[in-house]
Amino acid sequence: MNEDKSKLRRPITVLLVQPDVILNFFICEFLEEAGFKVFDVATTDEAMAHLQQHTEISAVIAEYAPGKTTDGSFIQRTAIQFPQMALVVTIDDGIIATDLPVDVMLLAKPFEPEMVEEILSYFLDKFQTGRERFSNLPMTASQERSS
Repeated sequence: MNEDKSKLRRPITVLLVQPDVILNFFICEFLEEAGFKVFDVATTDEAMAHLQQHTEISAVIAEYAPGKTTDGSFIQRTAIQFPQMALVVTIDDGIIATDLPVDVMLLAKPFEPEMVEEILSYFLDKFQTGRERFSNLPMTASQERSS
């Protein structure tokens, strides 16, 4: 009885908003192999369309790129319009993100794909069951700003 843990739970659906095609490919491939259902898009317009059409999306992984297509305004809009959703924000090391909602998870680049799976698994285990708010996770934007 050595079954894959990801096959035993309902797959979580993730929206990946990552303009970097190579990083997008690696994250998407890893998450799908880990049992997640992944929609991947390159723009915030595509992301908003997917969020409106696919109510099964439980988490968004978006790049924070000030002055580019995935800036803080997209992440703020998503947090306001979809408060039940986990928001994981990838960010270049050394960038200070002051315009992000306080309850997003920050994931500094470079990172190992396993970190994304760990964050999403934690979300699946805690946030969806209502036992704990996502903002109580370590390394949220509010905690990052205060350190």
